[in-house]
Amino acid sequence: MGGGQHRAAAGQHANELAGHHQISGVGALGKQTHIGHTQQLAQLLHRQLVAINIGAAFFRQLDRRTDVFARADLAVESARQSDRHGLVVMADQPEESASLGSHGWRTLIQTALVENRWRLLHQPVQSLSLAGKVLQAECMARLVDAQGALVPASNFMPMASRHRLMPEVDRAMVTMGLSFLKQNTQSNEMVAINLSHQSMVDAGFMDWFVARLDALGGSALRLAIEVPEFAALRHTAAAMRVRDLVRARGGKFGIDHFGLDPKALKLLRDLLPDYVKLNGALVDEVEAVESVSDMLASFVQLAHSLDVLVIAQKVERAEQVAVLVQAQVDAAQGHYFGAPQ
Repeated sequence: MGGGQHRAAAGQHANELAGHHQISGVGALGKQTHIGHTQQLAQLLHRQLVAINIGAAFFRQLDRRTDVFARADLAVESARQSDRHGLVVMADQPEESASLGSHGWRTLIQTALVENRWRLLHQPVQSLSLAGKVLQAECMARLVDAQGALVPASNFMPMASRHRLMPEVDRAMVTMGLSFLKQNTQSNEMVAINLSHQSMVDAGFMDWFVARLDALGGSALRLAIEVPEFAALRHTAAAMRVRDLVRARGGKFGIDHFGLDPKALKLLRDLLPDYVKLNGALVDEVEAVESVSDMLASFVQLAHSLDVLVIAQKVERAEQVAVLVQAQVDAAQGHYFGAPQ
């Protein structure tokens, strides 16, 4: 991006539950703002407000105003789509696509759908009790832009959701994931595929999805379908339907981006998934805050009493693995065990 001082643009979108009052805005946090300082400031603000989504994106002094606002918009939308109290701090060296803007994203995603420009990656989920044992390969989609570069899901998924394109994106994702499942007949590991909340409640998508499940035959025994926690909270009946459809064919059902607040714990008892994948931000807190580590250990005991497997996400360091093992977390995924490939 050239020389210049880092600043951070922050946006927020809040819903006060009592009055449905909305707040939104974008502002610069100051000169030479570093990603660590921005995360600390965002977390502090996040703790002080109720039901707020916060996104922060970096820019340099000579960046165009349209690019700055486009990045801040993407950060806020990413937070809004992540969970009911979303907090997202974008990378301080953003990809070029991060400055596309809402209309540009819609055009890029629609073009990728028409031209079938997608790449399937998968990341291993490693058992923490059985050395070398891989429990799952989680499928992850990458959009291929016009220059052949891979666009991370964290960039295009929020905008696909904003423009109500997720059922079409999920069709492409599920098609690739099921093809990967059928081709890898030598492996006993599960293949995990994510569904969005838009797809869960879309009748056309669900009819299509049921037909794909029926065509799997015995391969369905190695299929795991995951839905995000916030989607399961918003559409619990739809999540139950997905769970029952997958289990009826011998597969597994999981909840992704799982938190430890009371609503999530109630959801655990109501849905009784086969496994949960902990919110990635929780892993950093577990390593740094002893009370969070104790809370995690208590949650794992509860989950195990319900025969629910607990998987940690975004594990990057051996120190994190040690804390997770002590809390008796069952498995983990992240760059420490292998990057998506």
